[in-house]
Parts: sequence; C-alpha cells; structure tokens
Amino acid sequence: PGESERDFRIRLQQAAREERDAQVEALRKKYAPKLAVLEERLRRAQQALEKEKQQAQSQTLESAVSIGASIFGALFGRKTISQANLGRATSAIKQAGRIRKESADTARAGETVEAIRQQIAELNAAFEAETEAIASRTDPATEEFETVVIKPKMSHIEVRLVALTWVE
Repeated sequence: PGESERDFRIRLQQAAREERDAQVEALRKKYAPKLAVLEERLRRAQQALEKEKQQAQSQTLESAVSIGASIFGALFGRKTISQANLGRATSAIKQAGRIRKESADTARAGETVEAIRQQIAELNAAFEAETEAIASRTDPATEEFETVVIKPKMSHIEVRLVALTWVE
C-alpha cells in the first residue's frame, strides 16, 4: 500500500532480472559440459586434419621425387627400358595412388572438422533461443496492471483508542 506504480515496476524489474540471471546461469551450467565435449572433439579433429595435411604434403613430395628420378633415369641412364627403370616407374605409380588416398583422408578430416563446428553452432543457437525465451517470460514491462480499490467494510473497522489531550 502506498507504493507508486513506477516504484512497483522498478521493484518488479529488479526481481525479474535476478530471476532471469539465475535461470540463464543454470542454463549455462546445463550447456557447459556439452560445449566442452564438442570443443575437445573439434580440437582433436583439427589436429587430425593437420596431421593428414602434413602426410599428404610429404607423400606428394616423395612421389614427385620418385617420378623425377624415374624420368631422369630413363632419359639419361644406360638403358632406356631396364628392370630398374620399370621398378622405379611402378613405384611412382603406386605413390600416386597413395597421394589420392592421402587427399581423400584430408578431405574426410576436413568434413569432420566442419561437422563438429556445425554442431557447436547448433548448440550455441539452442542456448541463445532458450535464453531469449527466458528473457521474454520474465519481462515485467509486458505485464498489464489493473488497479483494484479495496474499500473497507463497516464490520472490519474497529476503534482501538480514543484520547483527548489538552495543550495550553
């Protein structure tokens, strides 16, 4: 009683903010383990991607050297078609197949990284949606107030003290 509507709204807003903050904090605690797991998976997937890239680069370099040696041996060697030259050419062809395999491994590792990033983005979007829902539920500014005047009944009025004082 006696509180202005402005003061009442301010008090409600403060209470609503405190409630919203508590609910958002509980929501953060709910999502934190899931996010930590996904971030760890992302870290491991990025490490695997880097490893695959290094292996692919190494395999490409090795294959280029082998092919170059085969061509050099065939052109400047004693015999153009010899057992050694054929062996080197066969080895170079096998290494080209390994390059394709390493490229495919790198592509798969990249897809894994992107899939995990997508999962993290979806989890963050779900968190934001729930946070917005909490904020909209606890917004006192959207509340409509109705002023109700309660008039006392004659049976509820009681006189407790009647006093007379004289001042000179």
